[in-house]
Amino acid sequence: MATAEKVTGKVTEKAAEKVQEMEAAKVARSMEAQEAPEEADVLSDDELPTDLEGMENTGLVVERRKVPSTKKKGEKIWVYFVSGILRNREVQAGLLAYDVGGYSLLDLVFDGTTEVPLWRKHYEVRDNDGKVSMTGYHYYAVSVDDDGTAYLAQVKPSAKSDNSFLEALIKKFSLAEQQRKDGDRIASEG
Repeated sequence: MATAEKVTGKVTEKAAEKVQEMEAAKVARSMEAQEAPEEADVLSDDELPTDLEGMENTGLVVERRKVPSTKKKGEKIWVYFVSGILRNREVQAGLLAYDVGGYSLLDLVFDGTTEVPLWRKHYEVRDNDGKVSMTGYHYYAVSVDDDGTAYLAQVKPSAKSDNSFLEALIKKFSLAEQQRKDGDRIASEG
């Protein structure tokens, strides 16, 4: 668990640094635009890099391990999952890449490690009348280089049951984090 917290902390720290760099660059461009509005080459908010923008770190970790292939004897393949404890039982939510090429991308994201943080991004689908017809989350395995470059590989739960396990683990972690923060706040006030 300490490794997961360390990896998550490092990614969160790098993401915060990246956001600060983006904000500083935005402020600098804004200052230049105010000084010379006719000549400024300013990016709009829509054009700014969106590496982790609008995404939420779930606090969970995507793990991978090699298992024997069921299709090719003697070969091993990577399987991806999120594990945790629900009602005193160990559970695993299996994850898949979105397409065949996604496995090469996952290998790039993991870069020789066996754990990376799981992030998610909320989405909505609207019908022709503009009414929300479906909502949910897209999930991403994420790693950040020392220079702040983020690598993302979209993953999806293997089955509906895996999706249920995943959402329950996220809710449990989120609740535990909130209770920890509330405890820290009360301790600092007391």
